[in-house]
Amino acid sequence: MGLGPSPLRINVDGEAGTGKSHLIAVLSTTLCDMARANGKPMPLARAAPTGVAAFNINGRTTYDLLRLPVNRPFEELPAASLTPLQQAFKDIHYLVLDEKSMIGQVHLAWIDRRLRQIYPARNNDYFGGLNILLVGDFHQLPPVGQAALYSNLPARPSELASHGKGAYEAIDRTAVLDQVMRQGGDDAESSAFRTALAELRSDSVSDSTWKLLLTRCKQGLSTNEVTGFDDAIRLYGTRAAVGKYNTIRLRDLLQPVVAIKSVDTGVGARKVTPDQCDTIENLALCIGAKVMLIQNIWVELGLVNGTTGIVEDIVWKRHADIKKDQPQSLLIAVDKYNGPALFTRQDGKKVVPIFSVLREWEGTRGSCSRRQFPITLAFALTIHKSQGLTLDRVVLDIKDKDKTTGLTYVAISRVKKLSGLLFERAFDKERFQPTMSKTKEARQQDFERRQQQLLRNNYS
Repeated sequence: MGLGPSPLRINVDGEAGTGKSHLIAVLSTTLCDMARANGKPMPLARAAPTGVAAFNINGRTTYDLLRLPVNRPFEELPAASLTPLQQAFKDIHYLVLDEKSMIGQVHLAWIDRRLRQIYPARNNDYFGGLNILLVGDFHQLPPVGQAALYSNLPARPSELASHGKGAYEAIDRTAVLDQVMRQGGDDAESSAFRTALAELRSDSVSDSTWKLLLTRCKQGLSTNEVTGFDDAIRLYGTRAAVGKYNTIRLRDLLQPVVAIKSVDTGVGARKVTPDQCDTIENLALCIGAKVMLIQNIWVELGLVNGTTGIVEDIVWKRHADIKKDQPQSLLIAVDKYNGPALFTRQDGKKVVPIFSVLREWEGTRGSCSRRQFPITLAFALTIHKSQGLTLDRVVLDIKDKDKTTGLTYVAISRVKKLSGLLFERAFDKERFQPTMSKTKEARQQDFERRQQQLLRNNYS
């Protein structure tokens, strides 16, 4: 399909806040302008493993873009599904895969196999001969339930894991972004915060960094400053902790809580997680609940995945089939939105209606779908869900050691300034004590291997 003889395959490394998303945006704009000048369509597609990460680069999830399976083994698409996918990719020459730390070996094998199917003339080449940019930071959160791309293969690896590892190693050039942009500033506090993040990332926290972080503990702050975090998002390492906190906050609103069940079709549809289909099965809401969009609704005006707001009202309508009132729409007072609205509250927030949406995917035994409102409670989020977000203020509890590599680093690096952090409890320096593991050893070996692939100088 017009692909060149020597595909470009580049690993783009960069710690949190070094402008990886900005690089993708600039590359996209440049290629789009070049294509438009020659009367051709956009030659680049962008994808990431989660909805939040995909929105951050104005892309799609890998599951959606490539019709990858959800909770089922990989299979080649039948002609009826493959033909429109090939048509969508006929002018695509570049694929950007963001948040590579969350892409596992099996996941990359699926991506590679699907691209080979899309481009049958190059099905003997990795990624179907497509030019690949694999972007991210391996010091951030690893994939769920799979080995990370840099992991060493076990003695008897699965065929898919071995295939994915080979596809990863076929990406044979590396570029590094090394200037932190998110936590910018020339003042002493900004500089100290950047140093702290670098130490958290490298698992080498010094006494000075530990003491710096302790200055943001609730016990040492004024009542007014602590009160300023009342509406800040809490980040937790587990879904159970997030669910517990969200339930408590709903209860404290002293409003009737409505349970909104999704309408699912297809075998196994109810077992699908929000990260896989971008909707949740059941919603518990009430007036005043803090929520976050988990799909793009109106990108140009800011109603996008990650947008937060407050439930102003729930509009009901009689459902003819079940002769019962059902929620027709949710009226949300949206943060940071300047588009058209039903009305504007006294605090300046504009209220917009959000309707249910239909999501479709390939399930265990054929097509599945889910109709649900594209929101989730957002008093608290998992740290995994927050990767790729930039937040003004965050509340954390990091007393216990991380159970997953990179949790604390990802959580703290979501904010631009040290003053955007509030820790619920103090913590000992021992919780940062570095420990060697096979994961860290493999990551270091991969780093050393890719140092030999660097493109001239680092880019910042």
